[in-house]
Amino acid sequence: MSAPDVTVIVPTRNAARSIGECLASVSGFGEAIVIDAESEDDTGRIAAAHGARVVASSERSPARQRNEGIALARGAWVLCVDADERVPEALREEIRSRIADPGRHVGFFIPRVTWYLGRRIRHSGWQSDRVLRLFRRDRGAWRDEALHERVALDGSAGLLANALEHRSYETLADVLEKLDRYTTWGAREILRSGRRAGPWQIVVHPPVRFIKTYLLKGGFRDGAHGAAIAAFSAYYVLLRYAKAWEMRLAASGATRREIEA
Repeated sequence: MSAPDVTVIVPTRNAARSIGECLASVSGFGEAIVIDAESEDDTGRIAAAHGARVVASSERSPARQRNEGIALARGAWVLCVDADERVPEALREEIRSRIADPGRHVGFFIPRVTWYLGRRIRHSGWQSDRVLRLFRRDRGAWRDEALHERVALDGSAGLLANALEHRSYETLADVLEKLDRYTTWGAREILRSGRRAGPWQIVVHPPVRFIKTYLLKGGFRDGAHGAAIAAFSAYYVLLRYAKAWEMRLAASGATRREIEA
């Protein structure tokens, strides 16, 4: 099977710092499409310099951006990666081999290893991370979910052996920026699902998350990095429920004002 049978799709926004390395790691495939959500930096220029087709998009949802890329793809298979992810040579070779002879599978999960503040994390619950990123273009689409968007796959999925590299959290500023963004999405998901967001959830859930991440999932084995992951994971839970509580109060206040008017 020739290289053009794989289209790489990368959703971006203000990813000038990482998009070049990402695209360099997938240069052996047929085409790369960058769906850029109105970046205010040099993301588009850098991506074009690496041979990618850059498509401007008003979307902020990575799921919708990826679906835009799927609609434009020419390859029979699509490989979806983020700008802060890298595809090592061993994984590239395995992808070529598996799509040439996929058997009954129309998609493949890929193991993912993550670096956090310069160190590869081997515990803390991250050691079993696997993501469905490779699938036939006509057999999969991304579900538009606020958090942890997933692929709706029409058929069976296998599992590759080689890992995708995730280099998302290089500085504490990266951690805090993503926490703010993800907790807002998570709060909206809590409200959409009808779950409670009150004192019990705000007080109890964060320490439970810390214990689960640091002790039960072996975060202590990652040293200070594991302690930081567990602490920020608990902080994530606290912010998510606190924001959901705030949104619910704001919504009820607006309703009361409408009734009084």
